[in-house]
Amino acid sequence: MKKRVAFWMMVAQVVLLGVAHAVQVGVVNMERLIEAHPRTTQDRAVLEQYIRDFDEERDERLQALQTLSEEFENLREQAEDIGLTAEAARARRQRAQLKLDELRRGEASLRELAAQRQQELTNQEIRMRDRVVRDIKRVVRTFAEERELDLILDGGEDPSGGYGAVIFARAPYELTDEVILKLRAGRDAATER
Repeated sequence: MKKRVAFWMMVAQVVLLGVAHAVQVGVVNMERLIEAHPRTTQDRAVLEQYIRDFDEERDERLQALQTLSEEFENLREQAEDIGLTAEAARARRQRAQLKLDELRRGEASLRELAAQRQQELTNQEIRMRDRVVRDIKRVVRTFAEERELDLILDGGEDPSGGYGAVIFARAPYELTDEVILKLRAGRDAATER
């Protein structure tokens, strides 16, 4: 709520400033810029590989847990054999309990691993997105200076409220496609080096 109030106060200031001085405004769609950024596809591939690697590791651990579970069930069933002496039945119950404890530790370890991998994935995703956003902001800043724009607003949808910072912008103010071209030109120049 505070962010919305602050946003509308900023818009009011821009309007008031525009009355006193002709403000040159441009609009971009940050989500489209992020999607069009050359690193986004590469970063997505890295994250998908990370997920595949974890899935393989998890599947291996699940198979090991399945084996432990089967061993526990066998020992538990053997301990119920009425042909065993009390001593032998007690020994098998103890072995079954040890196997159950091992199974529980394995399950707890897998849960911890999954939580750790999820946190690592989230952190990596944030770092990658921040890097892309910093690069986009740099390109947008340069673009605004070249076009002598006073302000560039995000015209994309705001996931928190359903509306972006701009409800309407005339076509000349929409600069997303031009900024995408600048991003691609920067990528092409970097590959030529």
